[in-house]
Amino acid sequence: MKQMKILLCNERFLFRFGVDRVLLLLGFYWKKAGHEIIMMGNKLDKLVADKCSDRFIQIPQAADYLHANDFTRNYLKEHWDEWFTTEDRPDLAFIAGWPFYRSIAFLREKCGYAVFQDHGAVPMDGMSASEKVIQKELRRLRKENLKQADQVIAVSRFIEDSQSIPDTEKSIPTDYVYNGVDHMDINIWEKDALDMDGNDVISDIRSLKKQGYRLIFQPGRWEAGNYKNSDAGFDIAKRIRKNGFKFKILVLCQKQDMKKIPHEVADCFYCMGNIDDFTMQTVMKYSDLGFSTSLWEGFDLPLGEMQFLNKHMYVFQAGAHAEVVAD
Repeated sequence: MKQMKILLCNERFLFRFGVDRVLLLLGFYWKKAGHEIIMMGNKLDKLVADKCSDRFIQIPQAADYLHANDFTRNYLKEHWDEWFTTEDRPDLAFIAGWPFYRSIAFLREKCGYAVFQDHGAVPMDGMSASEKVIQKELRRLRKENLKQADQVIAVSRFIEDSQSIPDTEKSIPTDYVYNGVDHMDINIWEKDALDMDGNDVISDIRSLKKQGYRLIFQPGRWEAGNYKNSDAGFDIAKRIRKNGFKFKILVLCQKQDMKKIPHEVADCFYCMGNIDDFTMQTVMKYSDLGFSTSLWEGFDLPLGEMQFLNKHMYVFQAGAHAEVVAD
């Protein structure tokens, strides 16, 4: 296979976010296969990005976030020749969204081929007025610019059918390719490479297990009031407690992030903060089961990761879950 120079474009390359994790993993595997990987974005975990790319081009954040896509396109036009020559340009631009929507046509022209990886626009239920303004702009930019790509590859059939095809109006090819979930043991996100929380999660988990606790993992970012619906875990805790189980629900946040937690189940949650891959895999292996209360997912990476370790995960039949669940 011909070695390629691949340009990955996204706002962030941070381990805490699902889209970022997918792009970093693609970079890791493509680099391992011998391709040259260039990442371009606003924010990164440098030591992790260094493992997954040969070079990182940092784009300044726009002062006006609402118009970040215009700023980014203009910045690329102004500085492109400083980064690449005609003979030494990327062979492919692989774009995942904000703030590169307005740059798709430019990247296609400069690289020769542009693929948009579609993770979908999230539901706006529960968002603040200012958040909705951004999301409405994102939706407008999708409809205006996705058709400028050579191809759109969604992360699920659900995203392709509900967003990729409508937004491109079938003017360009679309398809879907599921995310891989067999990556936990390669340990890209090491504790020493990240700003990790200091608590000894593995030691605590083992101690809880020895004390006879059933461990229930609620993976994913803790976000209440929107589609993530995280605080529905409080109601689940109440119901489990009524059945007399001795249990802890393990969550990826700090205690102060859990607003309005009912006092009667406050002791049912163990807050792990942000954890590295080895700790995450250990937590999954020690868990008796997991659940997600999310009301929409374009794929749901933690669901796939748990199932890969043969752990039961319970989710609502929403978004792409019907495609990702094993049973």
